[in-house]
Amino acid sequence: TGSLERQTPEDGVPTLSVDLSGDRFDIDAIRALATLAGFGGVDENGTAEASSRGHFSARISADVLTIGDYAIGGVETTMLLRDGALELDRFAFADLAGSSGVVTGKLEGGLSAPTGEISGAIKAPVADGLLALAARFDKGNTIINRLRGNGGAFDQLDAKFDLTLNGTDTASLSAKGIAGGSSFSILAEAPLLAAASNAQSKFELVAENPEFAGLALQAGFAALPLGGGEAGRLEFSIDRKDAIVLKAVSGDTVLTAKGSGKLPRDGQLTGAFDVALQSPDIEPLLLIFGQAMPQSGTGTSVELKSSVALSEDAYRFSEIKGDVGAN
Repeated sequence: TGSLERQTPEDGVPTLSVDLSGDRFDIDAIRALATLAGFGGVDENGTAEASSRGHFSARISADVLTIGDYAIGGVETTMLLRDGALELDRFAFADLAGSSGVVTGKLEGGLSAPTGEISGAIKAPVADGLLALAARFDKGNTIINRLRGNGGAFDQLDAKFDLTLNGTDTASLSAKGIAGGSSFSILAEAPLLAAASNAQSKFELVAENPEFAGLALQAGFAALPLGGGEAGRLEFSIDRKDAIVLKAVSGDTVLTAKGSGKLPRDGQLTGAFDVALQSPDIEPLLLIFGQAMPQSGTGTSVELKSSVALSEDAYRFSEIKGDVGAN
């Protein structure tokens, strides 16, 4: 059910108001409705055509809203299209791959050079559905597929984010929240369009968990959450010149890696790094990964440094120096 009202003043801007409520709506059908009313269409660059340069407001309440091949449940939204600029007062959803949330923002410039800011919040008691959706949206992404292997480590997701689009240049994302008991913050910047070849990506992540095993699982490792373990912190960054810095902390054990490399969406990490490991007792950390030292239980100190070269088919260690258990 719903209503549609169009006004075309002689000396004013045409307006179209749509109010829809029902069990299921398709975004393409809503766009077609606006087109029939003289407000549809974009040009080949994704910019609103002259016939669309008016005011279009919509309030939609749908049990299910389909956008292409994707279905979103429990949608409540209010939006305004004013001379090609989209103002999203509120887009709330109750079920997007098992998550709920709300998004607000303003976008303009069309699909060819979108600019604007979008802010939102999302919650997911079980995160596997969101990871599956991400894998479906970005097929072949080995990073996402690795995270899905331990999808339960991201349950009880509660996060907020801000996304800034800078025309044909870059998209910037900041996010913070909690997932699987880990508090995290993310800063990322990437080319908005493939044509923006001069814009390189950067990424920064900081995460903390009362137990290091939780972070190890979220990083895609086969770790044992033994309980009562030491607190963990993970810092990881890649800058625009492919400089990579990693710092992982479990109690008093610290692993650092610095170097240059690449982490492609459809491959594995490669590069050359200087690695250092310091620990007054490495045994609790080894147990998390299912390993045990001979005659363990007395404590084994470690202080090691090495150069590591990672390729797609081999790990090569060189210039290994240091001591294990004072040896």
